Amino acid sequence: MKLLHRKFVSTARRYPFRFAMADAQTAKVTFSAALVRTVFLARRLKKIWANQKMVGLLLPPSVPGALVNWAALLCGKVPVNLNYTLADDALASCARQCELKTVVTSRAFLEKVKLKVPGEVFYLEDLAAKAGGGEKLAALLLAWFMPVGLLERALGRERKIKLDDLATVIFSSGSTGEPKGVMLSHYNIGSNIEQMEQVFALEKNDRVLGVLPFFHSFGFTGTFALPATLGVGVVFHPNPLDSKSIGALVHHHAVTFLLATPTFLQLYLRGCAPEQFGSVRLVAVGAEKLPDRIAAAFEERFGIRPFEAYGCTECSPAVTVNTFDFRAAGFRQVGAKRGKIGHPLPGVCVRVVDVNHPRPENTVPLGESGLLLVRGPNVMLGYLGRPEKTAEVLLEDFGVRGHDRALELGDMSPSRKAATCRRTPNEGAPQFWYVTGDVAALDEDGFLQITDRLNRFSKIGGEMVPHIKVEEKLHELAGALEQTFVVAGVPDEKKGERLVVLHKLADDALKSCLEKLAASDLPNLWKPRAEQFFRVEAFPLLGTGKLDLRKVKETAQSLAATDGHR
Repeated sequence: MKLLHRKFVSTARRYPFRFAMADAQTAKVTFSAALVRTVFLARRLKKIWANQKMVGLLLPPSVPGALVNWAALLCGKVPVNLNYTLADDALASCARQCELKTVVTSRAFLEKVKLKVPGEVFYLEDLAAKAGGGEKLAALLLAWFMPVGLLERALGRERKIKLDDLATVIFSSGSTGEPKGVMLSHYNIGSNIEQMEQVFALEKNDRVLGVLPFFHSFGFTGTFALPATLGVGVVFHPNPLDSKSIGALVHHHAVTFLLATPTFLQLYLRGCAPEQFGSVRLVAVGAEKLPDRIAAAFEERFGIRPFEAYGCTECSPAVTVNTFDFRAAGFRQVGAKRGKIGHPLPGVCVRVVDVNHPRPENTVPLGESGLLLVRGPNVMLGYLGRPEKTAEVLLEDFGVRGHDRALELGDMSPSRKAATCRRTPNEGAPQFWYVTGDVAALDEDGFLQITDRLNRFSKIGGEMVPHIKVEEKLHELAGALEQTFVVAGVPDEKKGERLVVLHKLADDALKSCLEKLAASDLPNLWKPRAEQFFRVEAFPLLGTGKLDLRKVKETAQSLAATDGHR
């Protein structure tokens, strides 16, 4: 396995004239041109990034955004893509945790997001301006003829980079608290890319739609690093909600591989014509649960059923996927099941354990729900500067909670930490399981199903009530194809908590739904009271399209504390 940027250089030199990337402003960039432009930017950024381990980037998914990320890796830096959907104080917290001194952004983009950028700001428009012929020629010669190790040193690499060293820090979305910096190594991300390649078997003519932001692990691994290292094309667009432009880009560039979220699929159902997605052969959906109503509607409109995948930032991110069936004479191997998140990727181990006693050996029987644990080469190094938080989500094998061990790992260098976690039991080092926080069930064919999240339960009268199950029943009763209900828990003096429902229904439709709810087979304790339904114009979302659970809870508490608007 090679370092990510070395794999990119190798791919570019091997397939110089192959389509590499494009966006709405850049019609087509070959791998050759992408490498030359990357080296050009790296040479200009060399002095700016001197004596910095991590460098801040505030750019949307685009050709320039990808090139600057590759430039940072070639310079021996750790690119930190800042989440431009965060508030200023949260953004400043991310920069402070990474000790960022500089941030590369774009004037045009900054005018749109209107954020207070921490650190010294450098604009991409200035960095790319006034390129002389000699400078272009130098970048061309370096990109094509200099050995990659010498190229790294020429671009300011201050120390040798190893596979177990940091490749990036991805901050968690902050949907339930302050963002945590997830440390992912070249080995973590490179392993995840190889795992996905073995499952999907991408070919040279495949093209990926890159609408997921690089501050999201699915975007960084799946739409930034994967295409460039495997030699397939990618088409970027900065706004995943702009279905009209996305439909045109997919059609124009003959995109074959769509990575999205269920929220984005709902928008494409309304805003894209069926013929625009005629080239698409694979749709993989992650980041949140894929409701069957959305999958069925997408298949009916575009003739292709989305495959649900599952991942988390701490796992680089892909963990499980559904895929195509394998068929041969007298043989069929099922690759996907409806309502399931698929099989674990090659090299990934999963266990479903008792929620009340979350130890790796306390597995539950097949078909029963329990806490999902994951182990594999794609599991993170840990949380940046937070050994206590790392200890909470890492379990040692053989049932020993890895608190003390994780604290010890938190004080190690990333290289030593990753090397320690990756040793086999025969080498005498403990194996670590990542605690996902998701409740899942494993069937007899090895398919996993996510049934809920631990933080999406309400304890009512001593019983744990799952929000997702209530939401699914409400959508079923209302016959809604789009996200129409969101359930949250708020404090209640008598029963500890009570359910509050945010919805988008008109009054008449809500009345009908409530009548059906009263007569449904849902347990009475799970049925929200009629006066706890509140109409909202839109649900709060994160930049990745996921529900912002923290703001959902805040909205629910605010409405429940007043009369609200039904």
